[in-house]
Amino acid sequence: MRNIPRPWPSSSDLEALVKKASGSFIFALTLMNFVNDRSDFPHRKLPMALTADAGLDPLYTQVLSAAPRGCHFEQVIGTIMVLESPLSVTSLGHLLQIEAADILQALLGVQSILMIPGDDNQHIRLFHTSLRDFLMKQSRSKHYFVDPPTRHLFIVTKCLDLIGVPPKDGLCFSGEAQEYACAYWCHHLEQAVTEGRDNLFNALMSGSLMTCLTNLASQSFEFWFNTLLLGETLESRLDALGLVLLSLKVRFIFLKY
Repeated sequence: MRNIPRPWPSSSDLEALVKKASGSFIFALTLMNFVNDRSDFPHRKLPMALTADAGLDPLYTQVLSAAPRGCHFEQVIGTIMVLESPLSVTSLGHLLQIEAADILQALLGVQSILMIPGDDNQHIRLFHTSLRDFLMKQSRSKHYFVDPPTRHLFIVTKCLDLIGVPPKDGLCFSGEAQEYACAYWCHHLEQAVTEGRDNLFNALMSGSLMTCLTNLASQSFEFWFNTLLLGETLESRLDALGLVLLSLKVRFIFLKY
C-alpha cells in the first residue's frame, strides 16, 4: 500500500484498539475483521474503528451501516439469524429461491460479523451468537431489527414451497436445502405461532400458506415423511407440529368466542 505512513498501524493506534477492546475477545476479533474485510482499504477503515463507540452494539451497527444494502440484504441476513441449522451459500440460495451469487452479493460488507466461506458448498456461520442477540432485540438494533415471528413465517413458506412438489426420483427428498425444509418447517411454524403477535394468526391462515400446506398434504406428504424417517428426526418434528396445531386451535376458539 503506497503513501501509507510506516509503521502501520502506529503504536498509538494499536494502543487505542487494545483499550477499546477492554479485554473482550469477540470485540477485538470483530474489530480486526472489520478493518480487514476487503470492502475498503484497511488504512481507511481503521479510523472508523477507532472513532466508534465502545461495545459490541455500536460495532455491529457500524458494520451494518457501512455494508451495501442490496435488494436481498434483509431477506438473507434475517434468514441466517433464525435458521435452526446453518446452510451453505448454495443451499441458502435454493431455500430462498435466489442465485448463490445473489446471496454473496447480499453479504458484501458483513464479512467481519459472518463467516462467509470461499466454497459455496460450505456453511455460513456467525462469528458469535451476540450478533443474533443484537439483531433480534429491537431496542438494541433499531432499524436493523430482525423480527423473529415474521422471519420464521417467511421461512415456513419457503420450506413448503421447496418440498411442495414431489421429487422426480427416489422415495424421499435429497439435498441440504430440501432436507432442512423437511426437518425444520414445523419448527419455524411453531416459532411463528408461539412467538407471534395476534395479527400473525391471520397471516398463518393466508391463502399462500394454506396452498403450500395443501400441496404438501396432497402431493408430497409421503416423501416428507420418508425423509424424516431416514433422518431419524420424526418424533421431534411431529411434536413440534402437535404444538402448532394446539396453539392454532386455542387461538381460533379465542377469536371465535
